[in-house]
Amino acid sequence: MRQINGVVFESDVLDQAKMQEVADVTRRFYEIEPIEIQLKNVRAGRARYRTFKITIPTWIQKKPLEYQIAYVVHEVAHFKAINHGHGYIFKKWEDIGLKQWGISIDRAKAYAKRVYANGDCIYDRNQDRRKPEKRFEGRTPMRLSLKAMFKKVLDETSFPIEKEKFLEELNKFRAGKGTQATMNSYLSWVKRKRNPFGCNLIEQNGMLDKEEW
Repeated sequence: MRQINGVVFESDVLDQAKMQEVADVTRRFYEIEPIEIQLKNVRAGRARYRTFKITIPTWIQKKPLEYQIAYVVHEVAHFKAINHGHGYIFKKWEDIGLKQWGISIDRAKAYAKRVYANGDCIYDRNQDRRKPEKRFEGRTPMRLSLKAMFKKVLDETSFPIEKEKFLEELNKFRAGKGTQATMNSYLSWVKRKRNPFGCNLIEQNGMLDKEEW
Protein backbone atom coordinates (compact mmCIF):
# COMPACT_ATOMS: atom_id res chain seq x y z
CA MET A 1 0.00 0.00 0.00
CA ARG A 2 1.30 3.44 -0.99
CA GLN A 3 0.05 6.97 -0.55
CA ILE A 4 0.86 9.61 -3.16
CA ASN A 5 -0.58 13.12 -3.17
CA GLY A 6 -3.20 12.10 -0.62
CA VAL A 7 -4.43 9.11 -2.67
CA VAL A 8 -4.02 5.60 -1.26
CA PHE A 9 -2.91 3.00 -3.80
CA GLU A 10 -3.47 -0.57 -2.64
CA SER A 11 -2.18 -1.97 -5.93
CA ASP A 12 0.27 -0.91 -8.61
CA VAL A 13 -2.44 -1.60 -11.21
CA LEU A 14 -4.99 1.20 -11.45
CA ASP A 15 -8.59 0.29 -12.20
CA GLN A 16 -11.04 2.78 -13.65
CA ALA A 17 -12.21 3.96 -10.22
CA LYS A 18 -8.65 4.69 -9.06
CA MET A 19 -7.84 6.46 -12.34
CA GLN A 20 -10.95 8.54 -11.77
CA GLU A 21 -9.64 9.45 -8.32
CA VAL A 22 -6.30 10.54 -9.81
CA ALA A 23 -8.15 12.61 -12.40
CA ASP A 24 -10.39 14.20 -9.74
CA VAL A 25 -7.43 15.24 -7.58
CA THR A 26 -5.62 16.65 -10.63
CA ARG A 27 -8.57 18.55 -12.07
CA ARG A 28 -9.34 20.11 -8.67
CA PHE A 29 -5.74 21.30 -8.53
CA TYR A 30 -6.16 22.73 -12.04
CA GLU A 31 -9.51 24.24 -10.99
CA ILE A 32 -11.43 22.82 -13.92
CA GLU A 33 -14.79 21.08 -14.27
CA PRO A 34 -15.36 17.40 -13.38
CA ILE A 35 -13.98 14.94 -15.93
CA GLU A 36 -15.20 11.38 -16.51
CA ILE A 37 -12.61 8.62 -17.01
CA GLN A 38 -13.39 5.69 -19.31
CA LEU A 39 -10.97 2.74 -19.35
CA LYS A 40 -11.13 0.97 -22.73
CA ASN A 41 -9.16 -1.42 -24.89
CA VAL A 42 -8.01 1.22 -27.36
CA ARG A 43 -4.67 2.19 -28.89
CA ALA A 44 -4.25 5.57 -27.24
CA GLY A 45 -5.83 7.96 -24.76
CA ARG A 46 -8.17 10.69 -25.86
CA ALA A 47 -9.46 13.89 -24.26
CA ARG A 48 -12.92 14.94 -25.46
CA TYR A 49 -13.27 18.65 -24.82
CA ARG A 50 -16.97 18.88 -25.65
CA THR A 51 -18.13 16.16 -23.23
CA PHE A 52 -15.32 16.41 -20.63
CA LYS A 53 -14.57 12.70 -20.97
CA ILE A 54 -11.21 10.96 -21.17
CA THR A 55 -10.53 7.55 -22.66
CA ILE A 56 -7.59 5.69 -21.10
CA PRO A 57 -6.17 2.57 -22.83
CA THR A 58 -6.03 -0.63 -20.79
CA TRP A 59 -2.46 -1.39 -21.89
CA ILE A 60 -1.08 1.25 -19.50
CA GLN A 61 -2.04 -1.06 -16.61
CA LYS A 62 1.03 -3.12 -17.52
CA LYS A 63 3.29 -0.13 -16.84
CA PRO A 64 4.65 1.12 -13.48
CA LEU A 65 2.24 2.94 -11.16
CA GLU A 66 3.78 6.38 -11.73
CA TYR A 67 3.56 5.91 -15.50
CA GLN A 68 -0.18 5.23 -15.17
CA ILE A 69 -0.62 8.33 -13.00
CA ALA A 70 1.41 10.41 -15.49
CA TYR A 71 -0.77 9.16 -18.35
CA VAL A 72 -3.95 10.28 -16.59
CA VAL A 73 -2.40 13.65 -15.69
CA HIS A 74 -1.33 14.10 -19.32
CA GLU A 75 -4.92 13.72 -20.53
CA VAL A 76 -6.36 15.92 -17.77
CA ALA A 77 -3.81 18.64 -18.59
CA HIS A 78 -5.37 18.95 -22.05
CA PHE A 79 -8.46 20.45 -20.37
CA LYS A 80 -6.33 23.05 -18.62
CA ALA A 81 -4.65 23.97 -21.91
CA ILE A 82 -7.56 23.57 -24.33
CA ASN A 83 -6.68 24.38 -27.95
CA HIS A 84 -2.93 24.45 -27.19
CA GLY A 85 -2.25 20.94 -28.47
CA HIS A 86 1.10 19.72 -27.12
CA GLY A 87 2.68 23.14 -27.17
CA TYR A 88 4.56 25.09 -24.52
CA ILE A 89 1.50 26.06 -22.47
CA PHE A 90 0.27 22.45 -22.36
CA LYS A 91 3.69 21.12 -21.32
CA LYS A 92 3.97 23.75 -18.59
CA TRP A 93 0.64 22.73 -17.05
CA GLU A 94 1.42 19.04 -17.47
CA ASP A 95 4.72 19.48 -15.60
CA ILE A 96 2.98 21.43 -12.82
CA GLY A 97 0.35 18.72 -12.50
CA LEU A 98 2.93 15.92 -12.46
CA LYS A 99 4.92 17.70 -9.75
CA GLN A 100 1.95 17.35 -7.40
CA TRP A 101 2.43 13.57 -7.66
CA GLY A 102 6.20 13.66 -7.25
CA ILE A 103 6.60 12.77 -10.93
CA SER A 104 8.71 14.30 -13.69
CA ILE A 105 9.27 13.21 -17.27
CA ASP A 106 11.66 13.44 -20.19
CA ARG A 107 9.76 13.92 -23.42
CA ALA A 108 10.12 12.67 -26.94
CA LYS A 109 8.21 15.49 -28.63
CA ALA A 110 5.01 15.54 -26.52
CA TYR A 111 5.08 12.14 -24.84
CA ALA A 112 6.99 10.67 -21.93
CA LYS A 113 10.06 8.70 -22.92
CA ARG A 114 11.26 8.48 -19.32
CA VAL A 115 9.26 8.78 -16.11
CA TYR A 116 10.84 9.70 -12.78
CA ALA A 117 9.36 9.21 -9.33
CA ASN A 118 11.04 11.42 -6.72
CA GLY A 119 14.09 11.63 -8.96
CA ASP A 120 14.42 7.90 -9.69
CA CYS A 121 13.83 6.66 -13.25
CA ILE A 122 11.06 4.06 -13.09
CA TYR A 123 10.23 3.86 -16.81
CA ASP A 124 12.38 4.16 -19.94
CA ARG A 125 10.60 3.86 -23.26
CA ASN A 126 13.81 2.80 -25.02
CA GLN A 127 13.73 -0.40 -22.98
CA ASP A 128 10.01 -0.93 -23.57
CA ARG A 129 9.61 0.00 -27.23
CA ARG A 130 7.36 -1.99 -29.50
CA LYS A 131 8.78 -2.81 -32.92
CA PRO A 132 7.29 -0.55 -35.60
CA GLU A 133 6.15 -3.57 -37.59
CA LYS A 134 3.68 -4.43 -34.82
CA ARG A 135 2.09 -0.97 -34.94
CA PHE A 136 1.20 -1.30 -38.62
CA GLU A 137 1.25 -5.05 -39.11
CA GLY A 138 0.76 -6.08 -42.71
CA ARG A 139 1.79 -2.71 -44.17
CA THR A 140 4.64 -2.40 -46.61
CA PRO A 141 7.84 -0.60 -45.49
CA MET A 142 7.01 2.35 -47.81
CA ARG A 143 3.55 2.85 -46.27
CA LEU A 144 5.01 2.46 -42.79
CA SER A 145 7.54 5.19 -43.59
CA LEU A 146 4.79 7.50 -44.86
CA LYS A 147 2.70 6.94 -41.74
CA ALA A 148 5.67 7.63 -39.49
CA MET A 149 6.32 10.84 -41.42
CA PHE A 150 2.67 11.90 -41.22
CA LYS A 151 2.65 11.27 -37.45
CA LYS A 152 5.80 13.40 -37.13
CA VAL A 153 4.09 16.33 -38.85
CA LEU A 154 1.01 15.91 -36.64
CA ASP A 155 3.14 15.97 -33.50
CA GLU A 156 5.31 18.94 -34.50
CA THR A 157 2.65 21.21 -36.02
CA SER A 158 1.12 23.96 -33.89
CA PHE A 159 -2.66 23.76 -34.18
CA PRO A 160 -4.98 25.36 -35.18
CA ILE A 161 -3.49 25.87 -38.63
CA GLU A 162 -4.75 26.71 -42.11
CA LYS A 163 -5.34 23.56 -44.13
CA GLU A 164 -3.11 24.75 -46.99
CA LYS A 165 -0.25 25.52 -44.60
CA PHE A 166 -0.63 22.07 -43.07
CA LEU A 167 -0.32 20.53 -46.54
CA GLU A 168 2.80 22.63 -47.08
CA GLU A 169 4.29 21.17 -43.89
CA LEU A 170 3.51 17.69 -45.19
CA ASN A 171 5.34 18.43 -48.42
CA LYS A 172 8.47 19.49 -46.50
CA PHE A 173 8.69 16.05 -44.88
CA ARG A 174 7.59 14.03 -47.89
CA ALA A 175 11.11 13.79 -49.37
CA GLY A 176 9.77 12.35 -52.61
CA LYS A 177 7.84 9.53 -50.94
CA GLY A 178 4.25 9.04 -51.95
CA THR A 179 2.12 11.53 -53.84
CA GLN A 180 0.00 14.54 -52.97
CA ALA A 181 -3.02 12.27 -53.38
CA THR A 182 -1.55 9.99 -50.72
CA MET A 183 -1.09 12.94 -48.36
CA ASN A 184 -4.67 14.05 -48.94
CA SER A 185 -5.90 10.53 -48.27
CA TYR A 186 -4.07 10.53 -44.91
CA LEU A 187 -5.56 13.93 -44.15
CA SER A 188 -9.02 12.55 -44.86
CA TRP A 189 -8.25 9.45 -42.78
CA VAL A 190 -7.17 11.38 -39.70
CA LYS A 191 -10.42 13.37 -39.82
CA ARG A 192 -12.27 10.12 -39.13
CA LYS A 193 -12.52 8.66 -35.65
CA ARG A 194 -10.53 5.46 -36.15
CA ASN A 195 -6.92 5.93 -37.24
CA PRO A 196 -3.43 4.99 -35.99
CA PHE A 197 -2.34 8.57 -35.27
CA GLY A 198 -3.83 9.09 -31.79
CA CYS A 199 -5.88 12.17 -32.66
CA ASN A 200 -8.70 13.55 -34.76
CA LEU A 201 -8.47 16.56 -37.03
CA ILE A 202 -11.40 18.94 -37.13
CA GLU A 203 -11.82 21.19 -40.18
CA GLN A 204 -13.83 24.41 -40.08
CA ASN A 205 -13.67 27.40 -42.42
CA GLY A 206 -10.43 26.19 -43.96
CA MET A 207 -8.76 25.75 -40.54
CA LEU A 208 -7.61 22.48 -38.99
CA ASP A 209 -7.58 21.78 -35.26
CA LYS A 210 -6.37 18.68 -33.45
CA GLU A 211 -8.30 16.78 -30.80
CA GLU A 212 -6.09 14.36 -28.84
CA TRP A 213 -7.31 10.86 -28.02
